[in-house]
Amino acid sequence: MKKILLSAVALVAAMSMNAQVFQVNGEAQGLTSDLSDVAAGKVWGAIDGAVDITNAFATQHKLVDCKNNDYIKVLIDGNEILTSGGVQGNDNPKDADGNNPALSLKPAVSGAVIQLDAKKDGWIYIVAKLSTNKQYMVFEEGSAIGYKIAMEVKDDRISSSVLNLEVKGEGEYNNIPASVSTLNGGNGIMWVIREYLNDAEATTAGNGLGVFYFPVAKDCKYLAHATGSKISWSGIYFSENEATSIKVAKEDGTDFSILADPASVKNIKVDAQNGAAFNAAGQQVGAGYKGLVIKDGKKFFQK
Repeated sequence: MKKILLSAVALVAAMSMNAQVFQVNGEAQGLTSDLSDVAAGKVWGAIDGAVDITNAFATQHKLVDCKNNDYIKVLIDGNEILTSGGVQGNDNPKDADGNNPALSLKPAVSGAVIQLDAKKDGWIYIVAKLSTNKQYMVFEEGSAIGYKIAMEVKDDRISSSVLNLEVKGEGEYNNIPASVSTLNGGNGIMWVIREYLNDAEATTAGNGLGVFYFPVAKDCKYLAHATGSKISWSGIYFSENEATSIKVAKEDGTDFSILADPASVKNIKVDAQNGAAFNAAGQQVGAGYKGLVIKDGKKFFQK
């Protein structure tokens, strides 16, 4: 066990035929395009022997399609998760003091939050329509931890229409310290686009279909969510090892990878501890700048 288990939920849920994939079906869950009440602890589903998936707190939900830019599914190591039948909550997550958990680094106690109870060590991938002007958070047993995002997006500042972001925690448990220092004045996690560009004033680049993912440990509870908004998600993928292939695909079968080439400098990751920007090979390429833009392999720094 990675940390002391605070709680566990006994679940009975319908399973996907693929043991590694859970495809949520909002319509089968009784949801429509209109908001309806969803109780705390409602079972969304499970991946047998790997993860149980529930609604953490009482809130309203509605049925949504998470497709974006005509991309209707995500393929993770060849396993397909569709965007149709997805769900979206209505209430922004808040901590016990009524604040944004991305700023306080305190876990949510209300709002649209996915609870994931891990049954084994591995990686959990949430397939979702992600927003670049939102913050995303994961809490393991009450502690904020690092995560990764891979998504398609249309924005001239992002080379190859792919955004790969890693928000890094510290040490063995991947915890994000309370003293986290990014360009928003050392006060929590910034919008995805601001973390990506290392620019506290960057404007939004819009939405993208992709995955929000993180490592998990057996017998630990995780709370995952967007902040300042509600996450729209359509499925969960579990693997014991980090996936090597993640693609988005259209109805006609057209697809492309949303994972960065490790040797490429066209995608950056941001170290949440000091605000420095790194390329995908882990080499530091900027620090103390208002913004970093990499386009066509060239670096542009904004003072």
